[in-house]
Amino acid sequence: MSPPLQVEFTKAATRQIEEASDWWRAHRPAALGSFASELERVLQLISARPEIGARAFSIALRSARPDTATKPHDRYAPGLHHFAFHANSRSDVNAFAEFLQEIGADILDAPAEYDYTLGYYAVFFADPDGLKLEVVFEPALRGRAG
Repeated sequence: MSPPLQVEFTKAATRQIEEASDWWRAHRPAALGSFASELERVLQLISARPEIGARAFSIALRSARPDTATKPHDRYAPGLHHFAFHANSRSDVNAFAEFLQEIGADILDAPAEYDYTLGYYAVFFADPDGLKLEVVFEPALRGRAG
């Protein structure tokens, strides 16, 4: 085994690290809320103007570890809250809601208009693992279903 790598910082670098550490200790209690607020602002901007953001091309799913296999998804824990699929029309949302009823899915919120954006119309449901899913029609995103 090789000896540990010795790292030496200049006095200026040491001072900058100390200043950053002091700032972080002083501001850390507010940082989490600030980060969430800023992330929400960015996501709203990308939702309103998807051409400025990246589009998702894939999603990776993996099996649960044996010790968590029976634990339902907690959307209020850190991580994914819910996943939305865009529909081309309100009637598509309604048709999907009817399908959910036919298969006995856990519908969390029936199709309705919500105040997120003008004309936002969605149905919310949970998959068997408790993951919250949504099918939504937003007139501003007409033709971008997926």
